[in-house]
Amino acid sequence: MRGSRQQDPFAFMLEADQQVLLAWRGGRLVGQEILREQSLLRTAGNSLAVQVQIPDAVLTGQRYDVDLIVDQPLDGAITAGGLIALTPRQVRSFEMPVVPVGPLFGGGLFKTVQAPPQPGAQTWAMVLVHPQGIVSLSKRVRVVSDRAQLRP
Repeated sequence: MRGSRQQDPFAFMLEADQQVLLAWRGGRLVGQEILREQSLLRTAGNSLAVQVQIPDAVLTGQRYDVDLIVDQPLDGAITAGGLIALTPRQVRSFEMPVVPVGPLFGGGLFKTVQAPPQPGAQTWAMVLVHPQGIVSLSKRVRVVSDRAQLRP
């Protein structure tokens, strides 16, 4: 899904993706599971190319990387960014989190995190501030206990 909005004096562009597995029984919907979910919000006119390198699913207790990478050289530009894990309550209520932002000393935001010991999900919120604009990302990571569940 893509969309844009002008909120004077700011303009924003949204790219969002969600993959859901639906369970049907006897022609009736009996369940659903979110397999992948990600949204990327940027200031309009922002041509900053970024790569999101965050897995869709990880094993319980696994350490994994959460990276938002700027594709072009910084050429002396100063960037800032931050990352937080959202609570289930924040996700359910669509609460806008406050992400602490600090200076970044490389071409993006790079963090190694750990999955919880129980199956479920982790949702991350990231902000990257660059002279070309602001990029905000949310990404849901499924946490599973069986390696076979890593691939939908």
